[in-house]
Amino acid sequence: MDINKISRTDWNYKCHVISALNYRKQAFYGRKTIGIGTMLKHLCYWKNILEAEVCIYHVHMLLEMP
Repeated sequence: MDINKISRTDWNYKCHVISALNYRKQAFYGRKTIGIGTMLKHLCYWKNILEAEVCIYHVHMLLEMP
């Protein structure tokens, strides 16, 4: 378990974010899924995103908060 520390304080805060489309339209399929997947890979590398997944109706992300 990765625990962050500052004098006398320990924390490990993670947040599960789901970004859904209006009316649950099927917008992420085929080439769009691949394009969004590559964008999420870059975001995971730059930011504190631990995991990301693209589904047909929505996007899941697991964030670690400092």
